[in-house]
Amino acid sequence: MGTILPYLTKAKEAGYGVIVFNPNFNSVLDDQEEVKKSRTKEAFLSKKKKSRGFFGKGPSRTRIPGNETPPKHVVYVWDHFVAKAKAKKLAIVAHSAGGSCTMALLRNREDDVLA
Repeated sequence: MGTILPYLTKAKEAGYGVIVFNPNFNSVLDDQEEVKKSRTKEAFLSKKKKSRGFFGKGPSRTRIPGNETPPKHVVYVWDHFVAKAKAKKLAIVAHSAGGSCTMALLRNREDDVLA
């Protein structure tokens, strides 16, 4: 179990709403057959790791509009989900690169985030 999962479970049990950002999810595979193959147990356990498609190696990928970079993803999720939520209070929990993404959010949406 990942270290964030117990934390999220406790937040939900305490009645908090939770939105998990994934700023590393910036693209999708173009070939759906490759997607299916990549989700098999065999592919997961395989020692051969395919490289990402942005440098001409591995399967072809398409950037997700509005989410092309980790900071853009965070701003997109803020604009489309968090800003529209009914919540009156907000806590942001960030780890590692999530901290710099949170700072990018503050630079881009300071008035909204701190309101």
